[in-house]
Amino acid sequence: TLSSYLKSGLEKKLFDVRDRRALTLDADQLQKISVQYKGTSWTLQKNPEGVWDLALPPAVRADRFTIDGLVSQLRGLNMQTIAEEDKKKNGDYGLNAPELHLELTGGDGTQTIVVGKKEKDQERYFAINSGLAPVFTLNSDFVTQFKKNSADLREKDLFAFSAFDAKRLEVDTPKGHWAFEQQGNKWKETAPKSKNVNSDKMDTLLTHLRDLRADSFPKGGNLADFGLTKPAYRFKVQSGGKNTTETVEAAKSGDHVYARRSTDPLPSELSKTALDDVEKSLGEL
Repeated sequence: TLSSYLKSGLEKKLFDVRDRRALTLDADQLQKISVQYKGTSWTLQKNPEGVWDLALPPAVRADRFTIDGLVSQLRGLNMQTIAEEDKKKNGDYGLNAPELHLELTGGDGTQTIVVGKKEKDQERYFAINSGLAPVFTLNSDFVTQFKKNSADLREKDLFAFSAFDAKRLEVDTPKGHWAFEQQGNKWKETAPKSKNVNSDKMDTLLTHLRDLRADSFPKGGNLADFGLTKPAYRFKVQSGGKNTTETVEAAKSGDHVYARRSTDPLPSELSKTALDDVEKSLGEL
């Protein structure tokens, strides 16, 4: 006698033992991702530092966590079923009017995934890959994840530093200029005068700066329209072992607050109270 699992372990269908990868490029080596769907298109491209940018154009910072999620979807992308072994014989799968079109480029070349219509009574879509033979189906969650607009993909945090890593801060507001440095384990104001400052209050100020985040992205790239050619607010932070420097400029215009990193070509709009906590904590110092 033999255990029953030995028999059941060999009872496989063809689909069980085939290579079910819907993308055979290495997702972690991708350099460019281009997506089109229903009048919307966007392109992600790695810059020379290996960081994903969103090419609008111009190139702007992409949200790291969102892009990591998309790459993770591609890394584990598997066929759900096989609809037709030869895509040249494809039937009515909606591929001529695709629901989603992806072009993926990496070190191993380029592959295009075209997603057609939804399978009847199923939560799956028909799809083909330019580098593979069959018509297959993909989970509907995959299609949903890639139906994003450019605002969904842009980095919304203005600063990237960690509050406990900050070493120096320079602040300009309509009320004046201040500079703070960490000396030993203590913070000290170095301008406009020299004095020790309360570390807890300094941490609060740094936290409020780190929390500055875009609510939306206004149309237009003329910085003068948003008061950012001569911004009333400027925050410069040095942090980490390499003294990485980040500078954020901001301006108020009526009930609107606009800001950008000094390296960003396009502005973002913050909540109308975004600078209130910063000014309050600065005043307490």
